[in-house]
Amino acid sequence: MWPYNTVNLGVTLLTIVGLLWLGNAWLPPARAVAVGFLVLGSMTLLSWRRAFGRARAEPLPPAAATPGGPELGG
Repeated sequence: MWPYNTVNLGVTLLTIVGLLWLGNAWLPPARAVAVGFLVLGSMTLLSWRRAFGRARAEPLPPAAATPGGPELGG
């Protein structure tokens, strides 16, 4: 499993810190945070799209495909 949320939040944090640190002269903090949230949203959409594409391509394991599998205690 790939830690999608951790990677997305880490990149967002680095983006916001970078914009605040490097762009302080031309970018106010509220806009830096807004850009960071745009980065987070776009990365989240892309990672979900990739994850759903992989889930559709892979067949279901037999335990998940049958009723009463391990998740139901049977």
